This record gives sequence, structure tokens and C-alpha cells, in this order.
Amino acid sequence: MSAVALDGSSTPVAIQAPAGRFTALYVAAVFGNALATITVLTSSLATRIDHLDHAHKDGALAVVVAVAAVVALLVTPVSGRLTDRCASRRGMRRPWIAGGVAVGFAGLVVMAAAPSIWLLALGWCVAQGGYNASGAALSAVLPDQFPAAVRGRIGGFVGLATAVAPVVGTGIAVVFQPSPAGMFLVPGVIAAALTLRLAQRLPDRQLPAGTVLPRLTAGTIARSYWVSPRRFPDFGWAWLSRFLMIGAFAAIQLYLKYFLQDELHYSSDTSTGLVGVSTVVMVVFMVGASVYCGRLSDRQGRRKVFVGVAAALFGVGAVIAASAPNLAVFEVGLAVAGAALGTYLAVDLALAADVLPDQDGDAGKDLGVFTTASSVPQILMPALAPAVLAIGGGHNYRALYVVAAVFAVAGALAVRPVRGVR
Repeated sequence: MSAVALDGSSTPVAIQAPAGRFTALYVAAVFGNALATITVLTSSLATRIDHLDHAHKDGALAVVVAVAAVVALLVTPVSGRLTDRCASRRGMRRPWIAGGVAVGFAGLVVMAAAPSIWLLALGWCVAQGGYNASGAALSAVLPDQFPAAVRGRIGGFVGLATAVAPVVGTGIAVVFQPSPAGMFLVPGVIAAALTLRLAQRLPDRQLPAGTVLPRLTAGTIARSYWVSPRRFPDFGWAWLSRFLMIGAFAAIQLYLKYFLQDELHYSSDTSTGLVGVSTVVMVVFMVGASVYCGRLSDRQGRRKVFVGVAAALFGVGAVIAASAPNLAVFEVGLAVAGAALGTYLAVDLALAADVLPDQDGDAGKDLGVFTTASSVPQILMPALAPAVLAIGGGHNYRALYVVAAVFAVAGALAVRPVRGVR
């Protein structure tokens, strides 16, 4: 691999596999960033909205999630581009990792104190902006520091961290349910501690001395949001597959609490606890599948078959959950979906890193664009959900879960045309 300066020069740089200690710090930082955001999406936000406006909770949740997802969509790619061209003496990624976490925590503070839906939405927008900026820099650390031969294994660990985060976050939300400050700020403090520790120890890339940075223009910023699928079709198909899969997951996860309330008829307080139980079920299967399949993908040198089968299997799990007559069958569906999601997240991340248009000069920007495949569904799914929920008289969460299954199967088909990896 070669490191390409922004003035067009290139110097060969061999990437060696980092020591286990650095890998642990990196995975812990990913866990922290996920904890701060996923806790809000899986538990804290729905619980807080339910308390602030119970009568309109469906619509309020959709609006808050969608507006904040737009912020994430706008922030992530441009943050990736700016970290690629960051000339700080502290490195390219470190300032964005640390600064993003600080902004994200400020947003959680606003959410904890919010007396209204609109102020809650403002805080979530700030938090999404900060944590997505930090996440863009964290994503760029993967191709910066880890060679292609171990990215499936690292993706497995990242999937493990992402899977454990909602379990820990849901536990925090249940323990601190009477206290908005605890629900929002405890995950933020943990995220700050873990992420700043990585920033402290990161052997960060630096721009070579004398690098001439192109002038940052409106056109440059606009191009931060685009990678041509015509020029780079593998990246385009990988993006579409991730978009469809995360759309499926968003439909299930965002409305998990309300499914338990309205379809399986549990009370609001009981359903909050059952969200934790359901999340644990998903995570147990996610963890095993993520670590095992990530390593197996590296060993076999194959990505597509793991990604495609996992997405299709997620659809099967969604159908089981949608048709569940009771909690036990519902949990079986989530277990199937969890195993599929763990495999998908581990190997799909490695696949995306393998098909980046530019492995060095624009890695942060391109991975920022890839991350929008996770942000856009959070905008579209809440917009689509009310129409689906209205089928049959309203609150039809079973129909929404069937739509999730369709999205997942489409995500499996989308990865088939990728040619640059097996």
C-alpha cells in the first residue's frame, strides 16, 4: 500500500498488524461511540418521548430520529474529508476523534435537561453531529492502521463492540429510567473515557511536511458527499447493500419498544425491561456470529457470500418476529436476526474497506460516504413507517417488520454484482 500526499506525490508505506493492546483500545473506542448513540436509539429516546408526549409518541419519535439523521448525513462525509486533510501536529484523526466526542457529549447534556420534544430533538442533532464526526475519524483508522488480511477479524471485533453496546446501554437506561440525566449522561461519560484513551495512544498518520493542501471550496465540500457508482461500481453496490440492511434493522430496532406494547400488549414500564431482554437475545447471537464469521472470512479470503447470506437470514428473522403470537417466538426471530446482523456487520465493514476507491488519500472521505448508508435509512424509515403502520387501522408494527424483511433480502441481492472481492 502507498500513502498518497495531497500534492500528488506517493511514498510506499507497509502497514503492519498492530499489537493486541492497540486493537483492544480501538475496539473499546468503537464500543464507546456506539454506546453513546445506540443507547439513545434503542431505549432512552423512545422512553423520554413516551414520557413527554405519550399520545403522539409514534410521530414524535419518527420526526426526532429523521431530523437528527439528516444532521448525521450532512456531517459524516465532510468530517471524513476534513480529517483526510487535517494538518495538525497531533495527527490527522486524533483532533476529530476527541473533538467529536466533546460535541456529542454536549448534545446529550441538552437531551438530559430537555423539557420538550423540540429541545430534545435539538440535543439529539448536536449529539449526532459530534459522534458522527468522531465516528468518521474512527472508521478511517481501520485502513490507516490495519492491513487487509486482518480486516475481517477486526470487523468481527467491531461487530462485537457494536453488539454489546445496546445491551450495556439498555441496562443503563433501565437502571436510570427515573433519571434522564443518568439515561443520557452515563453512556456519554463512558464513551468519552474510552475514546479519549484511544486518541491518546493512537500512532496517528500525519500529512508529510510541505504537503500542499488544495483550497477548500464549496465544490470540494459538495464532492465530499459523492463517490461515483459508475466509476466505482463495487463501492456503489456495497453502499446499497448496507443501506438496505440498516433500513431493515432500523425498522425493527426503532420500534421494538412499541411492538412489545401494541402487538404483544405489555405495559410501557414492562416493555422497557423487555427491550433489554430482547437486546440481550440479539446480542448473544450477534457476538458469536460476528467474531467467528469475521475470522472465517479472513481465512477463506471471501466477503460476498458471508454478507449476502447474512442479509437474507436477517429477513427470515424479521418474518419470524413479525408473525410471533407471543414473546417466546418473537425472541426466536430476534435471535435469528441477531446472528445474521453480527455476521453482516463484521464482514461488510471489511468488504467496504477492501473496495475503497482510494485506500490512502481519501479513505476518511470515502468511508464517510459509506457511513451515510447507515444514516439515510434513519431518515427514510421513520418517513415510511407511518404509512406502513397505518395499514389495518394503525399501529401495525407487524407489517413494518415484514417491510424490514423485504429490505434485508434486497440487501442480500445488492452485494452479488460486486467484482473486486470474492
